[in-house]
Amino acid sequence: MKVHLGLGQTYLSSSGAVCGPLWVETMGHAFPDDSWNDFPAVVLGWWGDAALRLECNPKVYFDWMDGPYRIVCTRSGQQEAVVEFKKRSTDINYHQETTKYFQIVEELCDNQCKLIEFCRSNTWMGEDIDNLIATYSLLSALRRRLESDRQKITAIP
Repeated sequence: MKVHLGLGQTYLSSSGAVCGPLWVETMGHAFPDDSWNDFPAVVLGWWGDAALRLECNPKVYFDWMDGPYRIVCTRSGQQEAVVEFKKRSTDINYHQETTKYFQIVEELCDNQCKLIEFCRSNTWMGEDIDNLIATYSLLSALRRRLESDRQKITAIP
């Protein structure tokens, strides 16, 4: 699962919302599609919250603000997660992959950081950006803990 931000087309709306391309690549396919426009500061904040909840909940949802699409993420053991790409109102499963939980956290952290830096470089401020920064802080702490746990596991002879 690879998150794509179209920062070159991202802009601040007249109402102060960060708008722009946001989609996920899975097994060579763009989901929902490679020209999907949404509210990346809000959505990446939601996804970060969902990744944090996945620590103690077996299943979470990564939703877009616009449209009927969602990603269902289900923990499968300690380190893996099954990721399903779906349409909310149906049981249609467009794609499914199994990935490491750490990789989901890492991918979201990296993209949250890119968007935060982009917003700062444009001197954009607002509640959505503040919420994203708060979520990024928590997700970064989780990422550091997971990295530490992984290093401990690989250090065991």
